[in-house]
Amino acid sequence: MSSSTPNNQYHNTNSTTNTLFSPSIDRFLICGLGSLGQHCVAALKKFGVVVNAIDLIQPQHWEVSDLFSQLNQLIIGDAREPSILTQGQVQQCRAILIVTSNERINLAIALAARLINPQIRLVVRSAKENLNQLLGQQLGNYVAFEPTELPAPAFAVAALDSEIIGFFYLEKYQIKIVKREIKPDMPWYNRHVYQLNNRHQKVISYATNYTQLLSEFYDWDSDELIQANDRIIYIEKPDFLTTTSNQKKSQKNQFKLWERFHSILKIQPTDVKNIVINYWNWIHENPIRNLVFSSALILVIFLFSGTLLFLLYYPEATLREAFYGTAVLLLGGFGDIF
Repeated sequence: MSSSTPNNQYHNTNSTTNTLFSPSIDRFLICGLGSLGQHCVAALKKFGVVVNAIDLIQPQHWEVSDLFSQLNQLIIGDAREPSILTQGQVQQCRAILIVTSNERINLAIALAARLINPQIRLVVRSAKENLNQLLGQQLGNYVAFEPTELPAPAFAVAALDSEIIGFFYLEKYQIKIVKREIKPDMPWYNRHVYQLNNRHQKVISYATNYTQLLSEFYDWDSDELIQANDRIIYIEKPDFLTTTSNQKKSQKNQFKLWERFHSILKIQPTDVKNIVINYWNWIHENPIRNLVFSSALILVIFLFSGTLLFLLYYPEATLREAFYGTAVLLLGGFGDIF
Protein backbone atom coordinates (compact mmCIF):
# COMPACT_ATOMS: atom_id res chain seq x y z
CA MET A 1 0.00 0.00 0.00
CA SER A 2 1.16 3.51 -0.70
CA SER A 3 0.16 6.73 1.01
CA SER A 4 -1.96 7.97 -1.90
CA THR A 5 -5.72 7.52 -1.69
CA PRO A 6 -7.49 6.43 -4.86
CA ASN A 7 -11.22 6.36 -5.42
CA ASN A 8 -12.53 3.71 -3.09
CA GLN A 9 -13.89 0.63 -4.80
CA TYR A 10 -15.67 -2.33 -3.30
CA HIS A 11 -15.44 -5.84 -4.62
CA ASN A 12 -17.61 -8.46 -2.97
CA THR A 13 -16.90 -12.13 -3.62
CA ASN A 14 -19.94 -13.23 -1.64
CA SER A 15 -23.31 -11.59 -2.03
CA THR A 16 -24.33 -12.42 1.53
CA THR A 17 -21.66 -10.20 3.05
CA ASN A 18 -23.70 -7.03 2.66
CA THR A 19 -25.84 -8.03 5.61
CA LEU A 20 -24.78 -7.24 9.15
CA PHE A 21 -23.22 -10.05 11.15
CA SER A 22 -23.20 -10.63 14.85
CA PRO A 23 -19.73 -10.49 16.42
CA SER A 24 -17.78 -13.50 15.14
CA ILE A 25 -14.81 -15.32 16.60
CA ASP A 26 -13.79 -16.75 13.22
CA ARG A 27 -13.67 -13.61 11.07
CA PHE A 28 -10.39 -11.82 10.29
CA LEU A 29 -9.38 -8.74 8.31
CA ILE A 30 -6.07 -8.36 6.47
CA CYS A 31 -4.82 -4.98 5.27
CA GLY A 32 -2.24 -5.25 2.50
CA LEU A 33 -2.13 -8.11 0.01
CA GLY A 34 1.55 -8.14 -0.81
CA SER A 35 3.61 -11.30 -0.43
CA LEU A 36 3.26 -11.35 3.37
CA GLY A 37 -0.46 -10.55 3.29
CA GLN A 38 -1.23 -13.29 0.79
CA HIS A 39 0.62 -15.92 2.79
CA CYS A 40 -1.17 -14.76 5.95
CA VAL A 41 -4.49 -15.36 4.16
CA ALA A 42 -3.36 -18.84 3.15
CA ALA A 43 -2.22 -19.62 6.71
CA LEU A 44 -5.49 -18.42 8.26
CA LYS A 45 -7.62 -20.36 5.78
CA LYS A 46 -5.98 -23.56 7.02
CA PHE A 47 -7.85 -22.95 10.28
CA GLY A 48 -11.16 -22.75 8.42
CA VAL A 49 -11.88 -19.11 9.29
CA VAL A 50 -13.48 -16.29 7.27
CA VAL A 51 -10.99 -13.77 5.88
CA ASN A 52 -11.69 -10.29 4.46
CA ALA A 53 -8.98 -8.16 2.84
CA ILE A 54 -8.31 -4.50 2.03
CA ASP A 55 -5.75 -3.12 -0.42
CA LEU A 56 -5.23 0.11 -2.34
CA ILE A 57 -5.19 -1.67 -5.69
CA GLN A 58 -6.25 -5.03 -7.05
CA PRO A 59 -3.25 -7.40 -6.67
CA GLN A 60 -1.73 -8.12 -10.07
CA HIS A 61 0.25 -11.16 -8.94
CA TRP A 62 -1.05 -13.92 -6.70
CA GLU A 63 1.77 -15.91 -5.09
CA VAL A 64 -0.68 -18.46 -3.71
CA SER A 65 -2.84 -20.20 -6.28
CA ASP A 66 -6.63 -19.87 -5.96
CA LEU A 67 -6.21 -17.38 -3.10
CA PHE A 68 -8.65 -14.83 -4.51
CA SER A 69 -11.55 -17.29 -4.36
CA GLN A 70 -10.76 -18.02 -0.69
CA LEU A 71 -11.38 -14.40 0.34
CA ASN A 72 -14.82 -13.61 1.67
CA GLN A 73 -14.40 -9.94 0.68
CA LEU A 74 -11.77 -7.88 -1.13
CA ILE A 75 -12.22 -4.14 -0.65
CA ILE A 76 -10.20 -1.74 -2.82
CA GLY A 77 -9.47 1.45 -0.88
CA ASP A 78 -7.43 3.18 1.79
CA ALA A 79 -7.66 1.18 5.02
CA ARG A 80 -6.91 4.31 7.08
CA GLU A 81 -10.42 5.56 6.32
CA PRO A 82 -13.05 4.37 8.82
CA SER A 83 -15.60 3.83 6.04
CA ILE A 84 -13.29 1.34 4.29
CA LEU A 85 -12.60 -0.52 7.55
CA THR A 86 -16.34 -0.66 8.18
CA GLN A 87 -16.88 -2.18 4.72
CA GLY A 88 -14.30 -4.77 5.70
CA GLN A 89 -16.50 -5.57 8.74
CA VAL A 90 -13.79 -4.64 11.22
CA GLN A 91 -16.43 -4.26 13.92
CA GLN A 92 -17.30 -7.98 13.58
CA CYS A 93 -13.72 -9.27 13.24
CA ARG A 94 -11.78 -11.12 15.88
CA ALA A 95 -8.44 -9.68 14.71
CA ILE A 96 -6.94 -7.44 12.05
CA LEU A 97 -3.55 -8.12 10.44
CA ILE A 98 -1.97 -4.92 9.14
CA VAL A 99 0.91 -5.97 6.91
CA THR A 100 1.46 -3.24 4.30
CA SER A 101 5.03 -2.23 3.45
CA ASN A 102 4.63 1.26 5.00
CA GLU A 103 4.97 1.31 8.80
CA ARG A 104 3.39 4.74 9.22
CA ILE A 105 0.32 3.60 7.32
CA ASN A 106 0.20 0.42 9.40
CA LEU A 107 0.14 2.37 12.66
CA ALA A 108 -2.53 4.74 11.31
CA ILE A 109 -4.71 1.77 10.33
CA ALA A 110 -4.22 0.24 13.78
CA LEU A 111 -5.41 3.41 15.50
CA ALA A 112 -8.43 3.69 13.21
CA ALA A 113 -9.36 0.05 13.77
CA ARG A 114 -9.09 0.42 17.55
CA LEU A 115 -11.50 3.39 17.48
CA ILE A 116 -14.09 1.36 15.58
CA ASN A 117 -13.65 -1.90 17.51
CA PRO A 118 -12.14 -1.55 21.02
CA GLN A 119 -11.94 -5.36 21.45
CA ILE A 120 -10.27 -6.31 18.16
CA ARG A 121 -6.80 -7.87 18.28
CA LEU A 122 -4.21 -5.78 16.42
CA VAL A 123 -1.36 -7.61 14.66
CA VAL A 124 0.90 -5.06 12.99
CA ARG A 125 3.92 -5.26 10.72
CA SER A 126 6.41 -2.90 12.32
CA ALA A 127 10.05 -2.82 13.41
CA LYS A 128 9.81 0.22 15.72
CA GLU A 129 10.33 -1.57 19.04
CA ASN A 130 9.98 1.40 21.40
CA LEU A 131 6.89 2.74 19.65
CA ASN A 132 5.32 -0.70 19.51
CA GLN A 133 5.92 -1.21 23.22
CA LEU A 134 4.21 2.11 23.95
CA LEU A 135 1.28 1.33 21.66
CA GLY A 136 0.92 -2.08 23.25
CA GLN A 137 0.54 -0.44 26.66
CA GLN A 138 -1.88 2.22 25.43
CA LEU A 139 -4.02 0.27 22.97
CA GLY A 140 -4.01 -3.17 24.57
CA ASN A 141 -4.35 -6.47 22.69
CA TYR A 142 -1.64 -5.24 20.32
CA VAL A 143 1.34 -7.15 18.93
CA ALA A 144 3.89 -6.09 16.33
CA PHE A 145 6.34 -8.18 14.33
CA GLU A 146 9.02 -7.63 11.74
CA PRO A 147 8.50 -9.98 8.75
CA THR A 148 12.25 -10.57 8.41
CA GLU A 149 12.14 -12.24 11.84
CA LEU A 150 8.91 -14.23 11.57
CA PRO A 151 7.20 -16.02 8.64
CA ALA A 152 3.59 -15.50 7.60
CA PRO A 153 2.24 -18.45 9.66
CA ALA A 154 3.55 -16.73 12.81
CA PHE A 155 1.48 -13.63 11.98
CA ALA A 156 -1.54 -15.88 11.47
CA VAL A 157 -1.05 -17.58 14.83
CA ALA A 158 -0.69 -14.21 16.54
CA ALA A 159 -4.00 -13.13 15.05
CA LEU A 160 -5.86 -16.28 16.02
CA ASP A 161 -5.57 -15.83 19.75
CA SER A 162 -3.19 -14.50 22.34
CA GLU A 163 -3.38 -17.98 23.91
CA ILE A 164 -2.05 -19.82 20.83
CA ILE A 165 1.74 -19.56 21.03
CA GLY A 166 2.62 -21.81 18.12
CA PHE A 167 1.67 -24.60 15.78
CA PHE A 168 3.43 -27.16 13.64
CA TYR A 169 2.61 -30.01 11.31
CA LEU A 170 3.03 -33.67 12.21
CA GLU A 171 2.85 -35.43 8.85
CA LYS A 172 -0.35 -33.84 7.45
CA TYR A 173 -1.94 -32.95 10.79
CA GLN A 174 -1.78 -29.55 12.45
CA ILE A 175 -0.74 -29.47 16.12
CA LYS A 176 -1.29 -26.37 18.27
CA ILE A 177 0.59 -25.18 21.37
CA VAL A 178 -1.73 -23.21 23.65
CA LYS A 179 -1.04 -21.16 26.78
CA ARG A 180 -4.01 -20.47 29.04
CA GLU A 181 -4.48 -18.57 32.28
CA ILE A 182 -7.15 -20.12 34.47
CA LYS A 183 -10.15 -18.08 35.66
CA PRO A 184 -12.64 -19.14 38.37
CA ASP A 185 -15.46 -19.47 35.83
CA MET A 186 -13.53 -21.88 33.58
CA PRO A 187 -14.28 -25.65 33.56
CA TRP A 188 -10.66 -26.43 34.45
CA TYR A 189 -10.82 -24.49 37.70
CA ASN A 190 -10.35 -26.60 40.87
CA ARG A 191 -9.47 -29.75 38.93
CA HIS A 192 -6.32 -31.86 39.14
CA VAL A 193 -3.70 -31.19 36.48
CA TYR A 194 -3.65 -34.81 35.32
CA GLN A 195 -7.39 -34.63 34.59
CA LEU A 196 -6.72 -32.25 31.69
CA ASN A 197 -4.84 -34.92 29.76
CA ASN A 198 -6.98 -36.77 27.24
CA ARG A 199 -6.76 -38.01 23.68
CA HIS A 200 -7.10 -34.44 22.34
CA GLN A 201 -4.64 -32.56 24.55
CA LYS A 202 -1.61 -33.05 26.78
CA VAL A 203 -0.30 -30.66 29.44
CA ILE A 204 3.39 -29.87 28.89
CA SER A 205 3.89 -27.08 31.45
CA TYR A 206 2.06 -25.89 34.55
CA ALA A 207 2.73 -23.08 37.02
CA THR A 208 0.76 -21.65 39.91
CA ASN A 209 0.04 -17.93 40.12
CA TYR A 210 3.10 -17.41 42.33
CA THR A 211 5.68 -19.43 40.35
CA GLN A 212 7.33 -19.15 36.95
CA LEU A 213 6.41 -21.39 34.04
CA LEU A 214 8.87 -24.26 33.99
CA SER A 215 11.30 -24.75 31.14
CA GLU A 216 11.35 -28.55 31.61
CA PHE A 217 8.42 -30.81 30.80
CA TYR A 218 6.55 -32.71 33.52
CA ASP A 219 8.47 -31.06 36.37
CA TRP A 220 5.39 -30.44 38.49
CA ASP A 221 2.91 -32.26 40.71
CA SER A 222 0.16 -33.70 38.49
CA ASP A 223 -2.11 -34.12 41.55
CA GLU A 224 -2.13 -30.40 42.30
CA LEU A 225 -5.44 -28.57 42.14
CA ILE A 226 -5.70 -25.84 39.52
CA GLN A 227 -6.51 -22.45 41.04
CA ALA A 228 -7.30 -18.99 39.68
CA ASN A 229 -4.48 -17.28 37.72
CA ASP A 230 -2.56 -20.53 37.32
CA ARG A 231 -0.97 -20.89 33.88
CA ILE A 232 -1.03 -23.98 31.72
CA ILE A 233 0.68 -24.76 28.43
CA TYR A 234 -0.69 -27.75 26.59
CA ILE A 235 -0.39 -29.37 23.19
CA GLU A 236 -3.63 -29.84 21.29
CA LYS A 237 -4.00 -32.45 18.59
CA PRO A 238 -6.88 -33.20 16.17
CA ASP A 239 -9.34 -36.00 16.74
CA PHE A 240 -7.95 -38.14 13.94
CA LEU A 241 -4.63 -38.67 15.77
CA THR A 242 -6.31 -40.94 18.30
CA THR A 243 -5.60 -44.55 19.13
CA THR A 244 -8.86 -45.59 17.50
CA SER A 245 -7.73 -44.11 14.19
CA ASN A 246 -4.38 -45.88 14.45
CA GLN A 247 -6.15 -49.15 15.19
CA LYS A 248 -8.34 -48.75 12.11
CA LYS A 249 -5.28 -48.02 10.01
CA SER A 250 -3.54 -51.11 11.41
CA GLN A 251 -6.58 -53.27 10.66
CA LYS A 252 -6.69 -51.91 7.12
CA ASN A 253 -3.00 -52.74 6.60
CA GLN A 254 -3.55 -56.26 7.97
CA PHE A 255 -6.45 -56.73 5.55
CA LYS A 256 -4.25 -55.64 2.61
CA LEU A 257 -1.51 -58.02 3.75
CA TRP A 258 -3.98 -60.91 3.90
CA GLU A 259 -5.27 -60.06 0.40
CA ARG A 260 -1.70 -60.14 -0.93
CA PHE A 261 -1.00 -63.47 0.80
CA HIS A 262 -4.27 -64.89 -0.54
CA SER A 263 -3.34 -63.85 -4.09
CA ILE A 264 0.04 -65.62 -3.71
CA LEU A 265 -1.73 -68.84 -2.72
CA LYS A 266 -3.75 -68.68 -5.95
CA ILE A 267 -0.63 -68.75 -8.15
CA GLN A 268 -0.55 -71.80 -10.44
CA PRO A 269 2.63 -73.84 -11.18
CA THR A 270 2.67 -72.47 -14.74
CA ASP A 271 2.56 -68.94 -13.31
CA VAL A 272 5.55 -69.70 -11.08
CA LYS A 273 7.50 -70.93 -14.11
CA ASN A 274 6.70 -67.75 -16.05
CA ILE A 275 7.69 -65.57 -13.07
CA VAL A 276 11.04 -67.37 -12.75
CA ILE A 277 11.75 -67.07 -16.49
CA ASN A 278 10.87 -63.37 -16.53
CA TYR A 279 13.00 -62.70 -13.48
CA TRP A 280 15.92 -64.64 -14.97
CA ASN A 281 15.71 -62.66 -18.22
CA TRP A 282 15.47 -59.39 -16.26
CA ILE A 283 18.69 -60.26 -14.37
CA HIS A 284 20.66 -61.05 -17.52
CA GLU A 285 19.52 -57.89 -19.31
CA ASN A 286 21.95 -55.84 -17.22
CA PRO A 287 25.57 -56.85 -16.45
CA ILE A 288 25.44 -55.20 -13.03
CA ARG A 289 22.31 -57.13 -12.07
CA ASN A 290 23.98 -60.31 -13.30
CA LEU A 291 27.06 -59.59 -11.16
CA VAL A 292 24.98 -58.83 -8.05
CA PHE A 293 22.88 -61.96 -8.51
CA SER A 294 25.97 -64.15 -9.02
CA SER A 295 27.65 -62.70 -5.93
CA ALA A 296 24.54 -63.21 -3.81
CA LEU A 297 24.17 -66.78 -5.06
CA ILE A 298 27.82 -67.60 -4.24
CA LEU A 299 27.38 -66.03 -0.78
CA VAL A 300 24.32 -68.17 -0.08
CA ILE A 301 26.15 -71.33 -1.22
CA PHE A 302 29.11 -70.51 1.05
CA LEU A 303 26.74 -69.79 3.94
CA PHE A 304 24.92 -73.11 3.74
CA SER A 305 28.01 -75.19 2.96
CA GLY A 306 29.90 -73.51 5.84
CA THR A 307 27.03 -74.20 8.21
CA LEU A 308 27.05 -77.85 7.16
CA LEU A 309 30.84 -78.13 7.67
CA PHE A 310 30.54 -76.55 11.12
CA LEU A 311 27.96 -79.15 12.14
CA LEU A 312 30.16 -81.98 10.81
CA TYR A 313 33.37 -80.88 12.54
CA TYR A 314 31.71 -79.56 15.74
CA PRO A 315 28.82 -81.93 16.54
CA GLU A 316 28.20 -80.17 19.87
CA ALA A 317 27.37 -76.89 18.05
CA THR A 318 23.73 -76.04 17.45
CA LEU A 319 22.35 -75.13 14.04
CA ARG A 320 22.07 -71.47 15.07
CA GLU A 321 25.68 -71.36 16.34
CA ALA A 322 26.93 -72.98 13.12
CA PHE A 323 24.98 -70.52 10.98
CA TYR A 324 26.16 -67.45 12.94
CA GLY A 325 29.76 -68.73 12.95
CA THR A 326 29.74 -69.11 9.17
CA ALA A 327 28.21 -65.65 8.71
CA VAL A 328 30.91 -64.09 10.91
CA LEU A 329 33.65 -65.83 8.92
CA LEU A 330 32.17 -64.61 5.63
CA LEU A 331 32.18 -61.07 7.01
CA GLY A 332 35.89 -61.33 7.85
CA GLY A 333 35.55 -61.96 11.57
CA PHE A 334 38.01 -64.85 11.78
CA GLY A 335 39.64 -63.42 14.92
CA ASP A 336 36.25 -63.19 16.67
CA ILE A 337 35.82 -66.97 16.51
CA PHE A 338 39.34 -68.40 16.68
